[in-house]
Amino acid sequence: AENPSLLEIASASLDFGKVYCRNNGILEKAVGFMKDGSLFGASKMDAGFSPLLFSLKNGIMQMKKMDVLVEDSIHFFTYGAIDLYNQSLHMILELDDKSLKNAFDLSGLDSNFVLKIPITGFLTDPQIEQEKSKKILSRLLQEQKKRDQSTLSKNIFKR
Repeated sequence: AENPSLLEIASASLDFGKVYCRNNGILEKAVGFMKDGSLFGASKMDAGFSPLLFSLKNGIMQMKKMDVLVEDSIHFFTYGAIDLYNQSLHMILELDDKSLKNAFDLSGLDSNFVLKIPITGFLTDPQIEQEKSKKILSRLLQEQKKRDQSTLSKNIFKR
């Protein structure tokens, strides 16, 4: 339909499975944020996706949480809404404790910890709102450093 607001889908699922895809758009921004040096500059990469569950009403595509695994090393989740008429994004990039440990060498996080990073902008130019997330990551790394120093001190005085 020429006007996406005329199309309505109550519930649907897309199963991409594992695909070889271009490193651009949201995928490029997510990989860049996760700072996986081995993937910087890669034009294409393998990515595995859990089924995408979504609905569409009034030109707004609502997406439930989807797992993404890039090159068997970068794991994240994404969900939110895309306004198909304006092609604008209102999504979340979510990193759990395991993803943060792998990407940033963070340890000691609660198993329920989740870092939620807003993705805004447009389909052609997605933006990951990194400033708040970088502050949170910095705080977590400082806390880890303090824990490590405390553990080291305790071990020294035990001897």
